[in-house]
Amino acid sequence: MLNVGTSGRFFAVILTVAVILTGCASPPTETRQSTNPDGQTSAARNTAPKTLRMASIREPVDGVVVFSGNGNILAQFNWIFHAGLTIYDEHGNLQPRLAQKVPSIESGDWKVAPDGTMEVTWKLKPGLKWHDGAPLTAEDFVFGLQVARDPQLPLVRTGGINLISEVTAPDAETLVIRWTEPYFSANEGTPAEMPALPRHIIGDLYRQGDPVLFTNNTFWTKDWVGAGPYKMGEWVPGSHTEALAFDDYVLGRPKIDRIVVRYILDTNAIIASVLSGDLDLVTIGTLKGDDVEPLQKGWEQQGNGKVIITYNDVVAARLNYRNANYPWVQDKRVRHALMFGLERQEMADTFSPGSKPPDLYLPPDDPVYKLADERGFPRFPFNTQQADRLMADAGWNRGPDGLYQNAVTGQPFHIEVRIVANAPVNTRRGEVLSQLWKRAGFNSDLYPIPTQATNRPELKANAQGVFIMPDTMIPTHFELFQAKSTATPENRWSGINIGAYNNPEFDRRFTEYLNTLEVERRRSIYADLQRWMIDEMSYLPLYYDVGSSVTVLRRGISGPTGVLPTQVAGTWNVHTWQMD
Repeated sequence: MLNVGTSGRFFAVILTVAVILTGCASPPTETRQSTNPDGQTSAARNTAPKTLRMASIREPVDGVVVFSGNGNILAQFNWIFHAGLTIYDEHGNLQPRLAQKVPSIESGDWKVAPDGTMEVTWKLKPGLKWHDGAPLTAEDFVFGLQVARDPQLPLVRTGGINLISEVTAPDAETLVIRWTEPYFSANEGTPAEMPALPRHIIGDLYRQGDPVLFTNNTFWTKDWVGAGPYKMGEWVPGSHTEALAFDDYVLGRPKIDRIVVRYILDTNAIIASVLSGDLDLVTIGTLKGDDVEPLQKGWEQQGNGKVIITYNDVVAARLNYRNANYPWVQDKRVRHALMFGLERQEMADTFSPGSKPPDLYLPPDDPVYKLADERGFPRFPFNTQQADRLMADAGWNRGPDGLYQNAVTGQPFHIEVRIVANAPVNTRRGEVLSQLWKRAGFNSDLYPIPTQATNRPELKANAQGVFIMPDTMIPTHFELFQAKSTATPENRWSGINIGAYNNPEFDRRFTEYLNTLEVERRRSIYADLQRWMIDEMSYLPLYYDVGSSVTVLRRGISGPTGVLPTQVAGTWNVHTWQMD
């Protein structure tokens, strides 16, 4: 097995702990709490404000909601500072949040017309308030969806928001959303994708019609006013953001008075701060599975805290289809050969010990996976002989150096592996994939995109081979391959289809899946779509991964849970968290 382990991490962490313990500046006005010898809290402690110290490896410089995107780190801020119509609990059940109830076809507030259009009626809970005390009404959702759907604004649009045709507010507590076609997730409403926005604060700014001025306004960061459990406090760029409990939050005032999110750009420093007791919690989006080895070996075993890990991602190599001359674009057999020539179990053993390589973009225990398995789908175990046969059929033979070259012209086969070099694990993934392909005869090299690159989206979209990224196994993740979602210069490379995959048959199948509301039929269609996609090999699944679905909490903190792929937000219930 390739030696890319993390044995050196423990010693780096220990060294960092020593530095922290010998003199680290304390956070701004934080309250450290103590217990009496009998383990009971004192009366003074019962009245003292409680401050939770949390770490994030990334600062949401573009905004805490809407313009912040949909990354796992940024989703945590969405639910701290704002609230949506609905939310998923830790069991994957959809629950109302700002809405009185979740609309359903059975109850009649979700209607499907004979022509396929839909109308979903939401009833808001009474007495909703913005952080500044102003009433939050249905008109604020009308405005928020107008902003979210504005093609002039640089937003990552996922889900079915592009299928919305009209949004109205018959009264202050009623929101009606009309859809151009059936969409099975029309009764979901996150704060990032279906937001309410305060018209009384930014309505006039939006009406000025200057997208740059609107996007870059400080409202989206330090001046944010939302409806979540916490209000914006002090924000010191590069240092920390403060969240203050909102007394009028719809589900009641949070149990913890104050949260300070520190921006610590080094994972070793974060782990060291946990070990030294200088941090209370690290939520999803910051640490990877292999980062927490020093915590699991000793700290957790000794009862000092807890590490919650969930496997929600598939790490995949996303092929680039922008150039019709790329061999994998011209011939599906080359794509199959790339998979047969790849020792994926070695990658799984290296990065996700104990797991097997994924055959589909689904967890093995998913009912859809089982249905697809019953119907049969192609599998790609490591088999270099099969790779040789497929490459030969496609016009590629091995040259004197053992690498594939064109059988007619002698042109060497080349496939680039591109990653963003913002974390050691990303670089290791790229190195391992490139080495494994070289071992199998595919000439490959690594292209690390610098973290500081200002055109990262463009560089991702123009890989001369594959871009490696983890994708969360949500029910709509195949929208990453829709032609209409392609990243282009015109949309400033914001499209989520970064490889420019374009296949009308896929678009037809995926649209049918999205438009099917009956659960069992949709499950059947999804199983067939999964089977078709793995044969089409529009992406190369490498291994199951924790990704950044890791939560670390010290002893005395309660409330944080594991999460499911449907909503990778560890702060979904932050208002219920408690600390001693």
